[in-house]
Amino acid sequence: MEAHPYDVPFKVITELKAQIHELRAALLAEQQQRAAEVLELRNQLTEVKKEVPTKFAGLKDMILTLQKEMATYVRSKDKSLEELKTQNRQALSQLNACIQDEIQARASKEKLDKAQFETLSRETRHDTHHLQTSLDDLESRVHAQKEEADNKSNNLSHDLHQIVSYLQKMAGSWTVFGSEGHLKD
Repeated sequence: MEAHPYDVPFKVITELKAQIHELRAALLAEQQQRAAEVLELRNQLTEVKKEVPTKFAGLKDMILTLQKEMATYVRSKDKSLEELKTQNRQALSQLNACIQDEIQARASKEKLDKAQFETLSRETRHDTHHLQTSLDDLESRVHAQKEEADNKSNNLSHDLHQIVSYLQKMAGSWTVFGSEGHLKD
């Protein structure tokens, strides 16, 4: 029997229809897989959005507590410094009063007065220098501690800013994915 002239084109068309059907099935499967992935990503985004406020609140509470502790510490150090200054002023006043009394009491003994006055003056200068050195050292330590506390506070603020920036970037990225999902729908 002779082959019909349309048998070959019919066979080609049938094969093309089968291929088109297979491609449509593959496309549909791919679309379903992408839809499932988008749904999973949306669920993950919802979970992350729920976790962010609690983590941020905890970090904020920690920073506030640290700031209060640092403020209390600085106040106590300032108070200690003021007390020390007051004590040193009183000690210097008392020392100066003692020197003046001693000078007046020994006015009649000129040579002895001179020698004793010079001795007391040297001791006073030494004590004053020692007290001033102690005060300067204490002031520099308090200033260094204050700077360290300021640096720690600035570092914490910077870290918090970095976290907020990162979270905002992540939220922006998720928003882009979310808007692309809406566009596909």
